[in-house]
Amino acid sequence: MRQGRHSRRKFDWGTEPSRSAERSAVVVAEERDPSKRSPGRKDKAYCKPAHGPHLPVLVVPPVGGKTPACGWRPSWSPREREWEPGWTCFHQQECTTCGKYFRRIGGEECPDWHPLTAEEVREIDARNSVLVERRIRRKPVITGPQGYRRKSENR
Repeated sequence: MRQGRHSRRKFDWGTEPSRSAERSAVVVAEERDPSKRSPGRKDKAYCKPAHGPHLPVLVVPPVGGKTPACGWRPSWSPREREWEPGWTCFHQQECTTCGKYFRRIGGEECPDWHPLTAEEVREIDARNSVLVERRIRRKPVITGPQGYRRKSENR
C-alpha cells in the first residue's frame, strides 16, 4: 500500500512513482491480462425472475386504497385559458413477473377509451361551472387597518 507523503522523509519523496503513473501502469497490466473479462453492461430487456425478456401487461395501480377509473374529465387548457374535456387514463405498462414500470398509457391506447358522448359533455360542463364558481368565490380583499399589535385597553 502506498504511504502518505507526510509519513516519509523528505529525501524519500522521489523514489516512489506518482499516483497517475501507478494508475496508468495498472490499466496497462489489466489490458495485457487476457484472463480478466471487462464487466458486461446490464441488459435492460432481461427480467431476472422470468429468466428472459420482460412480459409487459396493462395495470391500473390503486391510488389511495381504491382503483381510479379512466374517463372524460375537465382539464385545464393553458392556451385557451378555460376548462376543456380531456381523457384521463390511469393505465400503465408493467412487467408481470418483476413489476418494472415501463410507461403510462394515454389517449386512444387506453382499453376503456370511447368517444365523448353528449351526457359526458353535460357532466363536464356542470363540473366546469363548479370549478369556475370556486375560483371566483375567494376571500374578499382585506380593507381597513391591518396592524399586528393588539390595541391596548388604556387608550
